[in-house]
Amino acid sequence: TSDMEGWAAGLIIAAEDYRKNRDMVAHALAIDENLNSYFQEEVLGKQDARMREFLIGTSVLEKLTFASCAAVMSNDNAGILLERAYKEGLFLSKSLEERDTYRYNARYRSIILASAVNLSATNVAIYERRASEYYATIGEAHLAIDHALRANDQNFLADQLDKLAHDMIN
Repeated sequence: TSDMEGWAAGLIIAAEDYRKNRDMVAHALAIDENLNSYFQEEVLGKQDARMREFLIGTSVLEKLTFASCAAVMSNDNAGILLERAYKEGLFLSKSLEERDTYRYNARYRSIILASAVNLSATNVAIYERRASEYYATIGEAHLAIDHALRANDQNFLADQLDKLAHDMIN
């Protein structure tokens, strides 16, 4: 339950599943299945197409800022969707340490990212490449490399490593 981060519906689903099945492995699998179904039907399924695409695309980011969302979504107005998602309670929290920075609930992020990969691994790779390019431009080489690796495109990774190395040398 620690990965629910205080999310009430998640805790209720976990408790109900535990009452039905005391086997911890089966319990964990049931929770994952029920949470996935809940997110698909009650969260993603109820969003308009723009918000659904935003949630899926930005799920590749650990930290969401207006700039990182704009880069990943290739849309300068992505910050508006970020604020809307936060105000609508779509499993985002504001960072206390970093101004204008948000993050998804960890469980929600993993479910939405897994769903995104199942729906379109190609689109997820595009979002990962955009994130890598964004982090490279702001000097966050470790994040740029991490996203380049997750794009699962060896040529892109090689190009990014080459650009980052060149920037470090010059």
